[in-house]
Amino acid sequence: MRKYFYSVIFCFASFATVIAAPTAGELQRSEELLNENQAFINKFEQSSRVYIETIAVRSNIHLDPKKARELVRPYERSWLTKKELAELIEDIRRFYLKQGYSDGQIDISRQIIDDRLEIVVDISGTPETP
Repeated sequence: MRKYFYSVIFCFASFATVIAAPTAGELQRSEELLNENQAFINKFEQSSRVYIETIAVRSNIHLDPKKARELVRPYERSWLTKKELAELIEDIRRFYLKQGYSDGQIDISRQIIDDRLEIVVDISGTPETP
């Protein structure tokens, strides 16, 4: 019985590892994206501003598309400084704070590829009620 039990555990552990492993193509594409983003960040760090054509905001909770457009419209199709980029991120953070989320529940990341800025908002938990 014990031998059968260990065989089942070994098979399950091996199967779980195979499912979780990314393919070589996925790893290569991830590395390409990281390199592109790092090159753009380096360019941004060396210059005083960067041109942003479009901005996309993605969130794991519903965000009214009209509100998202209202938040990003002033920053699109313009040359952004580091300060303006920080202001945009802070505007988005304030929006979620007004919705009742605490600062600790809001995680905002950004990625710039070519002239497109993608902002990803990850909210944990539910809004706090007053």
